[in-house]
Amino acid sequence: MKIGLINRSDIDGGAGVAALRLFRKLKERNADVKYLVGIKHGDNASTMLHYKSDFYAKIRNFIELLVLNKRNGKFPFSLCEFHFPLKLMLKYHKIDIVHLHWIGGGFISIKSLSKINKPIVWTMHDSWPFTGGCHIQYDCSNFKHKCGKCPQLKSLQESDLSRRMYNNKNESYSKIQKITFVSPSRWLAEKAAESSLLSNKKIVIIPNGIDTAKFCPKDKNEYRAHLNIKPETKVVLFGAVYSTSDRNKGYAQLLEAFNLQRDLEFEIMVFGSENTGVNEISGKKTYFLGRIWDENMMAAIYSAADVTVVPSLSENLSNVIMESLSCSTPVVAFNIGGNPDLIDHKQNGYLARPFETKDLAIGIEWMLFNSNISQLQENARTKVVKCFDIDLIADKYMALYNSVASE
Repeated sequence: MKIGLINRSDIDGGAGVAALRLFRKLKERNADVKYLVGIKHGDNASTMLHYKSDFYAKIRNFIELLVLNKRNGKFPFSLCEFHFPLKLMLKYHKIDIVHLHWIGGGFISIKSLSKINKPIVWTMHDSWPFTGGCHIQYDCSNFKHKCGKCPQLKSLQESDLSRRMYNNKNESYSKIQKITFVSPSRWLAEKAAESSLLSNKKIVIIPNGIDTAKFCPKDKNEYRAHLNIKPETKVVLFGAVYSTSDRNKGYAQLLEAFNLQRDLEFEIMVFGSENTGVNEISGKKTYFLGRIWDENMMAAIYSAADVTVVPSLSENLSNVIMESLSCSTPVVAFNIGGNPDLIDHKQNGYLARPFETKDLAIGIEWMLFNSNISQLQENARTKVVKCFDIDLIADKYMALYNSVASE
């Protein structure tokens, strides 16, 4: 049984990270598995690029952006209408089970899925598989019907681009003989089941996994010394890919919370965003760490912080939350999406009322000056080891692969 994990990028974004972690663990177990991507950023020799797929993936994404810009559409929205030789790629690598991850950004056309005569497992890293094109539906409920009048496209037309995409998916899904959708969180599984596209499809819940041996508590002052941060200083960590520019990551909400805490003494570390020439946020000394690719370095950064704040407006199952907890650093986040799967309120973190920045500020202060912090740290690590260790997740996926192969 040869398994093909397919993702647009090998390591860029949460889906790529999750897929790569699963691939490494399956490979470590001597499973017959390939990791097939459209764009390669890392140096993993086992990651496979199809012929010139890096070049063509970027071209397709560029064309998509031109089409969307004409309709006022902005990321996160994908069309995936352009040709990609998926069937040829699967035949070349002799894939028996197709495991899709994030295929947006013009990577793979939705119509090509209906031509695959192989069992498909599709891990949903966002809402795109059951919407007319958006990766984050926010407050829109049109996906429960047939999309149309898409808020992201600023459309007032029923038969708009999102309706056309919906129809394409509906037609393709009806032709696929064996497909199982996997949701990493309970929240996304519920949303998918409410959708008109997937309401009659098989949906199972398998979380993303993490190498808890790599993401583990480090010496708290090891990385602090690198930045000349004193051992007694309180440190708040915030970060994501494009952490200060991606609206969904909640940087604006974080600033509001920090502005309510001008009297508190703490410093801030930010990863995922380059320094824009400032060394303070809301009057607090701030260290911009940039993009961090090395997981051992990330573990040291999490360990150096007293609390990680994840103020995202929408999250499926956050890698940042999972990584931080695994390093025994509690997390403050809004009580949305898959966050409650990871955070037990006031046990290993703090779940603020959705988008109430005052409550987010209260959570940060509660965490920074909690007299029971050692217990919170222990609970954080225990939760991840017990529920999200990559060995446990690999077991669940192997069981699923065997199940769909025998159907």
